Amino acid sequence: MKIEVKEYKNLEENQMMEVNSDNHLIVLALKNGKYYAVSGKCTHLGCKLVNGVYDNGRITCPCHGSQFNIEDGSVVKWIENWPKLFSSLTKSIGLDKPLASYKVELIDDKLFIHI
Repeated sequence: MKIEVKEYKNLEENQMMEVNSDNHLIVLALKNGKYYAVSGKCTHLGCKLVNGVYDNGRITCPCHGSQFNIEDGSVVKWIENWPKLFSSLTKSIGLDKPLASYKVELIDDKLFIHI
């Protein structure tokens, strides 16, 4: 399935926007002239990532400070705002899951996210 994003032209470098279609919450971001899309909810507490911070290719969760790579959804830092014991424990039992990452395609001035 693919979703067309009509508002993508409003997105500027180092910005992100939320795309919500057919019960899929997605974050679309622009990094170095290329569009990337990942799941719009944190894998830890389900917080809306669009309410966080996007900088230098990383999305920081507004709830607990975890950081995710916009290019592939991988975890860069895990629950930074929690005590180290909790951070280590949740990581050791595998709760530090990456975000789903989606293919983005620009065709004839139309942007599509494949989910």
